[in-house]
Amino acid sequence: MKTPKLLLLLLSALFIMAGCKKTDPDILTPESLAGEWKRTGDAAGAEFWTLIHANGTGKTAIFTHGKLIPSFIQFHWNTTGKTLNLTDYATGENIVCEITKLTKDELQMNVTYPWDLGNKRQETWLKTSFSAKFPTPQITLTTKRTDNTIKLNLGAKYSDENKVYIDLNNNGEIEKGEGSLDFSKPIEYTFNNSTITIYGKITYLNCKNNEIIALDISKNSTLNHLDCSDNQLKVTELHKIIDDLPMREPDYNAEAHLYMNPGTSSITDAYKKKAKNKNWKIKYVNEK
Repeated sequence: MKTPKLLLLLLSALFIMAGCKKTDPDILTPESLAGEWKRTGDAAGAEFWTLIHANGTGKTAIFTHGKLIPSFIQFHWNTTGKTLNLTDYATGENIVCEITKLTKDELQMNVTYPWDLGNKRQETWLKTSFSAKFPTPQITLTTKRTDNTIKLNLGAKYSDENKVYIDLNNNGEIEKGEGSLDFSKPIEYTFNNSTITIYGKITYLNCKNNEIIALDISKNSTLNHLDCSDNQLKVTELHKIIDDLPMREPDYNAEAHLYMNPGTSSITDAYKKKAKNKNWKIKYVNEK
């Protein structure tokens, strides 16, 4: 009679262990973390994280401050053991979250911020139904060309091509000649405003030799190849481009051509290192 009782006790212990394993912080998976979370604890105001896990497109985290007038900061995220790492796309800085508790609806963690390395903040993230309306991905450039023409070669995933358009008068609307783009070759466009915005999930942009004086890629996290060589970009603009390059995995083979700009030779070693840390291959000279 004792043997069955012992067996039942062993089985009960196994079931308890199996149940605990689901919330064990040693087992962090993208599936267990993906979703929308409201940040509490040391957070000031209404702050939210959305962890997006998409097979084949990597992992993106969106930090949102406020609901009515949200501001967005994009991160790359990954997990190692009990740790969730958040890497700022713009700066390359890391936020390190040591998970102490993980359940279906709650994350408890000790968080180290790059600007406060000696201090671990206790934070709790709670699952929320907040739905962030993410802004349409976009790239904005300003040119000094006086003939009102610009030649661009664009690339996007086939499923995203029909959502890409070029706002040639920068009025925020799709008009004749701005949509249904040809992605197979460089196309010359006629613009009515020296500032042009390209809307959509662009993965490839070749805008070389267009007398461009400003280029903002900070609102497009899908970019994987950029050629802005032979333009009029000063070092401050080139440094900003490097700041805004999205974090990439090494096998993405991300590449940017920055050569033949007035500021190319003044790009600092610190910025060259920053681009390398984001897994971007930068061409600072024409290697033809």
